[in-house]
Amino acid sequence: MKTNFKALALAAAVFTTSLIAPLAVRADEPATAQNQPTSFAVNAFRAINPLKLRVMISKKDHAVLQVALKDGDGTTLFEEVMWKNEMCKALSLDLSALPDGQYTVEVSSKTEKFTKTFDLSTPSRTLAMK
Repeated sequence: MKTNFKALALAAAVFTTSLIAPLAVRADEPATAQNQPTSFAVNAFRAINPLKLRVMISKKDHAVLQVALKDGDGTTLFEEVMWKNEMCKALSLDLSALPDGQYTVEVSSKTEKFTKTFDLSTPSRTLAMK
């Protein structure tokens, strides 16, 4: 019962957050990349700690999703699989050990793909979402 309540609360948080704070889209991305996937919803945002990135994912079907953090060269730095039975997932990524540069969060299924690019920069070592 407690697990079901936590999953329901997480789903409500993901849904509410995606309505209140939608992701900004880069103008130079193709039109197809600007749309959210239809089989899952993703919200990526900076946490209270400026070097932590929160990624919340909610699925509408039982597909397997790949979640990856990639650097500017396309090298995968972090990878997580969201299995069929997981309908919601919240990740907190600590970026403090990464050097300055451009990074991408990528969430993909067999048929759809969502990417979000951000910059990590000094002097104040902050995360700038695009």
